[in-house]
Amino acid sequence: MLLEHYLKYLQEENILKTKFLQFFKYLQRNKTSKNINIKITSKEKINLKKIRYLNLINKFKISKSDSLIMGSAVLVLHGLLKKNHDIDVAVTRQTLNKIRLSKKFVKDYKFDKVFYKTPNGQLEAAVGLYKIMNETMDNLLKRSDNVDNYRFMSLSDTYKLYKFLDRPKDVEKLKALKNYFKQKKVTLEDFKNE
Repeated sequence: MLLEHYLKYLQEENILKTKFLQFFKYLQRNKTSKNINIKITSKEKINLKKIRYLNLINKFKISKSDSLIMGSAVLVLHGLLKKNHDIDVAVTRQTLNKIRLSKKFVKDYKFDKVFYKTPNGQLEAAVGLYKIMNETMDNLLKRSDNVDNYRFMSLSDTYKLYKFLDRPKDVEKLKALKNYFKQKKVTLEDFKNE
């Protein structure tokens, strides 16, 4: 907390290019990554390579720290689904503005939200999608799984999202998540009010 206040102070004093500020920004980035206490197994590392279109995040220079991979890619990561058909990403307003200005994306609408997607639909990005779950991006990122600096929505948040959307195409995904939680002896009430 003190680090963040000091960082704000330095920014207000227009000392943006000093080595000191760069050092504090480095500490802030590393502090955030150390807060994630998710045990990622070698299985997830292997499954990371199975996720289709993940390379588009790098190709379009979407900030990994300001984006959250959602949907079927999360299930592929944990071995609950064999393949994903696209990459769904929740992003910050700043990241979405960069995407919006790119001629490589087209505007789309879903869930009363503006989306930007590649013309072939392989990557979809939106800001505020997490708000349909009455959540903040910060909270979702804190609970996310960090695999090779990609942030994946947690399985419990993925379950909540699919439950909220209540779409026929997600019935099998919900069933796979319930089976996973049952095997891990996690009850759905354990994260109902997280």
